[in-house]
Amino acid sequence: MSKNPNTEQMSVHKALSELKIIGERIETAIKDTTFVIANRHSNSKIHGISISDFVRSMRAKHQSAEDLVRRRDALKRAVVLSNATTKVVIAGTDYSVAEAIEMKNTGIEYKEYMLRSMREQYENAKNLCTYENDRLAKKADDYIMGMYQSKDITKMSEDMQKSRDEYIAQNTYELVETIKIFIAIEKLDNEIANFTSEVDSVLSVSNALTIIEILY
Repeated sequence: MSKNPNTEQMSVHKALSELKIIGERIETAIKDTTFVIANRHSNSKIHGISISDFVRSMRAKHQSAEDLVRRRDALKRAVVLSNATTKVVIAGTDYSVAEAIEMKNTGIEYKEYMLRSMREQYENAKNLCTYENDRLAKKADDYIMGMYQSKDITKMSEDMQKSRDEYIAQNTYELVETIKIFIAIEKLDNEIANFTSEVDSVLSVSNALTIIEILY
């Protein structure tokens, strides 16, 4: 609702919709404007109209282009200021709209990368443990037979069995968690899922309900 020729109120949603198309309008207005042109002194017309009419027409087009640029700047400025101050709650966490947009566009990618890294490292480490431990019994038998020059592993002395047990204990693979990996994966997975499932709808509602003032 306009208060005066230079002040206008609208929702953020409407401002964003206009910003999507105003750039093309500005480019068209500039392309349609002749700012300077070479003309033979004896020519009394430019493009079929008098020089004075041509100048008036181009000045009007220039003014139109400037008005569009000012309007675009005013729209963008109002949206940016609104996004910086308007608060939303997403998955139980408070954000400014600007923070939520940044998280959606960039920040969440780093969280997703961390989650992938956690899962990949866990799977790789687990698979290595399984692979090595599955081979350990045979490796232990081969070690004992070589050490004691025995050809029958089923007939082990007490010393042989003790050595075999020590070999297995020393060479068993196990996971070393620098963090509580299962808890960390579950927490980060839920955080990402909850944010991504809510962010678009929360921002849409905010943009529809938040009224901004355009000054230009």
